Amino acid sequence: MEKKYKIWIWILLSVIIALIVAFITLYARTQRISTDSTPIERPLGQGRGMVIQYLQLDENQINQYDQIRHQYNAQIASIRDSILYIRKTMIQELKSDTPDTLKLNFLATEVGRLEGRINIVMNHHLLKLKQICRPNQCILLDSLYERMLNTSKLHQGMKGGKGYRHRRNPYN
Repeated sequence: MEKKYKIWIWILLSVIIALIVAFITLYARTQRISTDSTPIERPLGQGRGMVIQYLQLDENQINQYDQIRHQYNAQIASIRDSILYIRKTMIQELKSDTPDTLKLNFLATEVGRLEGRINIVMNHHLLKLKQICRPNQCILLDSLYERMLNTSKLHQGMKGGKGYRHRRNPYN
């Protein structure tokens, strides 16, 4: 009976430590986001700079866009941290001597649910961006959606559309 209690104590301590680490990570992440008041400047080919240049946003629109981006980043930061934590848990479960397939299936479902939540938040972000655009900018924004959502890469398959090359040439 004592061995059983020791195992439960170790399991309970492991769960408590994991929760503490998760909360510390979330707290640190939200503190870092809330203290960053200046937007990160990226090259014009990507992110904030690309959107501002391509849509030719004026100063007022840039300020509104920065607020929208800040809200978006704050909303998805904790979701991404949760996904990362769940994936690490999945890796640990896969490495165990007797992986629990029910637990792995549950964790995979949870990752899918969280990724769906990111898509919902992203849709709201893009709709808010559209609201601050003038009609001529909305036309340009429509052409950016595919690039912003990376849909051009969704159906390329393995290795950028070069899957199953190993069947023809093992050195690819």
